[in-house]
Amino acid sequence: MTAPRTKVAIACQSGGSQTAFTAGALRRILRDPGFDRDYEVVALSGTSGGALCCLLAWYGLLVHADEREDYVNVRGRDARGRGARAADLLTTFWNENSAHTWWDLLVTNPFIVGLHRMVDAGVLPAAPPAPGVPAMVRDRLQRLLERLVPFEELPALLAAVPDHPTLLCGAVDVLSGDFAVFEEACPDPEWRRERRKSAPPAVTVDTILASAAVPPLLPAIPIGDGLYWDGLFAHNPPIRGLVERDASMRPDEIWVLQIDPETTPAPPATVVATVDRRFELSSNLSLNAELHWIRQINQWVDQGVLPAERFKTIRTARVPLSAALAERLDLASKVDRSPAYLRELMTDGEHQAEAFLSDRGDPDAIWWDPMFPHRYRPKAAVVS
Repeated sequence: MTAPRTKVAIACQSGGSQTAFTAGALRRILRDPGFDRDYEVVALSGTSGGALCCLLAWYGLLVHADEREDYVNVRGRDARGRGARAADLLTTFWNENSAHTWWDLLVTNPFIVGLHRMVDAGVLPAAPPAPGVPAMVRDRLQRLLERLVPFEELPALLAAVPDHPTLLCGAVDVLSGDFAVFEEACPDPEWRRERRKSAPPAVTVDTILASAAVPPLLPAIPIGDGLYWDGLFAHNPPIRGLVERDASMRPDEIWVLQIDPETTPAPPATVVATVDRRFELSSNLSLNAELHWIRQINQWVDQGVLPAERFKTIRTARVPLSAALAERLDLASKVDRSPAYLRELMTDGEHQAEAFLSDRGDPDAIWWDPMFPHRYRPKAAVVS
């Protein structure tokens, strides 16, 4: 009798260019021999650059849904599974998104990164980008996404493959302050894929652009009655939405691909380091709050407060940037698109995911968060 596969949701934090790390980690997970055999990815959740990576992996798994056997031999050749094919989309995106023209590589990219560093150091005041630049950046990103993901074909594809993973992308409404989660690229932030066969009434690339709209570099994206910015200000990435659905779609494990480090080896000693650390802490606020919510549910299930037949405990793991690389990165590196730098990030992601997958069976491995909330327990009174 075949053992049931572990249901896994992968949540990808925002990070601009640093989400090349996320792409590397996803590539290693998607190419793992255990993919589609030992575990089933039931959801991909992301914000900003994490949402872009999730979209590409999600579409790759969706369009290659009939290729679920990895490394099978067909007519004497090795036919790769759908995970490996989905990984190819991530590689293509980051190759094309890098600074590969001579002008971009030698002039534009170094200028933008240097300008951000001077602003972070307080040498220059923060200023809006030149007129027309945000629209140009948005249009370039939209063209690249639409070339890789045919959004007009998604409705029929989603209906044809009802057991595909769910896609969740976080954003925030600039006007109302409401947190938004766009599922399956549906422009209605209230729509939820509550069951496997649920299909969105419409899809659009605007939902992905909204999650990636980092002000002031990218303009806010109008969708319906809302005006949306990067989900960094809301869900980074969406976690709660991963469990608010039919029991067959709830994950047993949530793997967080984390860009911004939780800890730092020493207090920041410069203005740039202080700005960077403030951003890291604020970036992790929503992530830690939502993971605490998962742990609280686990505790209530364990205590019998919630019925076990309707709820289940969920393990959560974090796959972060390696400490050595994280210590070298600053806030301005989130806009760096130099090919060597992006390759370094992707390689680090692959190595970190490799280490996590090899340790995954050990519940005491460093990757796993506690199952239950930390509780303050006062020391017993000392009896003299």
